[in-house]
Amino acid sequence: MSPTKSVSKHTAKWRATTCLSLTLLLGISATCSMSTERIVPALQKAIAKPSDEYVLTAAPDRSTTIAHQTYGPIVDYLSQVTGKRIVYRHSPDWRTYQQAMQQGEYDLAFDGSHFVSWRISRLEHEPLVKAAQEDIFVVLASKRDHHLNSLQDLAGRSVCGHAPPHYTTLRVYHEFGNPARQPVLIRERSWQAIYQAMITGKCDGAIMSLEGYHQVDPDGRHARIVFKSKAIPGKTLTAGPHLSPEDKAAITRALLSPEGRKVTKRLRQQLGITKITRATKSEYAGLDTILHGVWGFHI
Repeated sequence: MSPTKSVSKHTAKWRATTCLSLTLLLGISATCSMSTERIVPALQKAIAKPSDEYVLTAAPDRSTTIAHQTYGPIVDYLSQVTGKRIVYRHSPDWRTYQQAMQQGEYDLAFDGSHFVSWRISRLEHEPLVKAAQEDIFVVLASKRDHHLNSLQDLAGRSVCGHAPPHYTTLRVYHEFGNPARQPVLIRERSWQAIYQAMITGKCDGAIMSLEGYHQVDPDGRHARIVFKSKAIPGKTLTAGPHLSPEDKAAITRALLSPEGRKVTKRLRQQLGITKITRATKSEYAGLDTILHGVWGFHI
């Protein structure tokens, strides 16, 4: 027997053994023709994550310290309720967050409705609870600028807002069918910063939540609304297919209970909401279309 044939026979035997191990560990039917490069990463991932551990995450719209202070008590409470280990994982930026989401690394995620809709249709996630207050956003113009009376008047001009894939920014750009006419985005990190940038002349328009606008200019003295969006569900918690129906039901009941109100107090204060309520899948139908053109979601 030639050395080459010996090596091939040994490799085939190793692959068959690995394939059988993978089948037993993952509970799936693996084919022995799978390459080593495909088997090993899957095996490593299965070993790395315990079957009774769930990862919860949230949109990276706050610092690591604040995020852990906010979601730490929540994961501790849900771990107690389900009897499973639930950990919070914070992403440092939107790019990292998107990549991890697209790869299905999150079992529980709390974020905007467009991501919720995408996870429902692509990752078999199920919405559990949401902020009771619906989200509405507006585009503002300074009262000093009499040339801006509609959203289309901002074509080719500057507008301050959150960086994509924030829903408000994507929604505004979705209104401009011709990319050449889209406003030039100046990125800011908070509603206050967005508003102040417009007022000081750094940009012509401001993309804000309606609630944020009411907070920074409650009397409407300095800015006026030139565009107002339709209402969509508020930020929502979804659960992936790794969670059992019993765990999903337990988490939902827990977060809607009096004890759940206590552990979500900090989160509700940050969002400016008083109540969390049950979510239904039909509310999010079609909202993921706003992610068309965003790399990794529909392209």
